Amino acid sequence: MTNTSEELDSAVAAATQGDRAALALVLENIRPLVVRYCRARVGAAERGQLS
Repeated sequence: MTNTSEELDSAVAAATQGDRAALALVLENIRPLVVRYCRARVGAAERGQLS
């Protein structure tokens, strides 16, 4: 899912106010970045041992 910067800013603001749907949208948008970051930090050998 691709959202504009303004849409994401609005979702972050709503999420900080307790809007669970907005929080889900924010997490959906940042998940690929977080996964990519973690995979870059964890070596291939370590990833192979994870369950």
